[in-house]
Amino acid sequence: MNLNASQRKLIGLDYVLERVNTMTPFGEQRKRSFRTWQPGQEADLRQEHEEIDKCMAYLEAGALREMMHLFCQLKDISGSVERLSRNDVLDEVEFFEIKLFAAYCQRVRRHLAKLNLAIDLKDLAPVSRLLDPEGTGLLTFHYYDAYSPLLKELRQAKRQLDRRGRQHPDYPGEAQRLSEELEEVTWQVRQKLSAGLEEWAPALLGNMQELGRLDHRIAKADYARKHACVRPAFAQTSCLCVDQMVNPMVEAILKEKGSRMEPLTLSLTPGSAILTGANMGGKSVTLKTFLLQVELFRLGYFLPCRAASLKLPDFVHYGAEDGQDVTRGLSSFGVEVLEINQILKQAETGCGLILLDEPARGTNPLEAQAIVKALCRHFKAGDDYFFLATHLPDLPEEGMRHFQIMGLKNLLQDNIKEWSGKEPKDAIAALERNMDYRIREVSSTAEVPKEAIHVMEFLGTDPDLMREIKQILGDDYEQTELK
Repeated sequence: MNLNASQRKLIGLDYVLERVNTMTPFGEQRKRSFRTWQPGQEADLRQEHEEIDKCMAYLEAGALREMMHLFCQLKDISGSVERLSRNDVLDEVEFFEIKLFAAYCQRVRRHLAKLNLAIDLKDLAPVSRLLDPEGTGLLTFHYYDAYSPLLKELRQAKRQLDRRGRQHPDYPGEAQRLSEELEEVTWQVRQKLSAGLEEWAPALLGNMQELGRLDHRIAKADYARKHACVRPAFAQTSCLCVDQMVNPMVEAILKEKGSRMEPLTLSLTPGSAILTGANMGGKSVTLKTFLLQVELFRLGYFLPCRAASLKLPDFVHYGAEDGQDVTRGLSSFGVEVLEINQILKQAETGCGLILLDEPARGTNPLEAQAIVKALCRHFKAGDDYFFLATHLPDLPEEGMRHFQIMGLKNLLQDNIKEWSGKEPKDAIAALERNMDYRIREVSSTAEVPKEAIHVMEFLGTDPDLMREIKQILGDDYEQTELK
């Protein structure tokens, strides 16, 4: 299962890919294909990593500069190649574009001969000779006289007629006859050229794919080099570990506010894991950031973290209300139920990574707790990686891992008094400064943090309303500084 377009945007994957600067239409198409490596393809993915490493070294040495300049000249000729495969007859513009493509392929091949990269570009010299029968070496195209003796004769006759002048009484009829004959001979030349190129359609298509592969790898290497991304390791155990990971999209947003993203560290093992924490504490960001690392790994990229040890899952599922497809005419909870059904079905045939952000939020808390607890129990002893973020209490049980966002531990009652009644934007900024987004693993019996009341007080909510809220909570509310 691949993420949908909304989810890719939501977790920051689109943000990253938009900054992976491919230069050819073939590389861009490959980047946008979202083809993920699957279990059993680890050897191929390792080779991809090796090639990216090589490209990074060549970029540092400036060895790819001229070849990358050639990439900017390449045009997409896939439509013309497809027409060749259907035995269609090409026109002059298509012949010209194929001639250019063949010439640039030959130049790229000469550069590749000096490098140690696993790219197999076919020799298209015969294509160049076919489209340049006079051997001029010019990157232009027209229907050369060499293609047909009759073509040459007709053109000479046309020039002689033009020299006699348009006032000659025979000119209109003779010009019409020559024009028709020239058109017929040109059509025959086009047929002959198209037939000659037809056998080269597989090589042309193969070279487009190889150029796309090379362009994409160079773009991956360039992004990794500029953004300090690291090559992920293949996990030797069942643990999925990412150390000091960041989400470039979130990082950019925070940078605009004069802040920075706290790098996150997380390790998951098969079974159920639950993430709890304060409102505004970064639970959603944690899920998105971890999923971004896994998706980039599956797509063959280096990762924005300090170190990572991952394995390829059979499938990935991300459940979040803002990433759901509600176009099917169902409520958000109805969509969520269908997704749960799909998860259970997939988990029967493969080992997946399942991330859920506030599941069952679309129903009442009592039923929601029963649904989510049952899901946690279902996946507790399985091979899948089941990881959810929630505010629901009393979910973690023995045999389940429990993580918490450290939260507002630095925000004390004195701060509440100090900031109460201040400008909202200043209070929000202070909250963000005091929030500790780091993740810690706690016991399964640790309580879900209750920090919403502190946040409301901090933001200056009416004191009478706050007293009413605390009275309703009764013993559940402890007027102590946050732990």
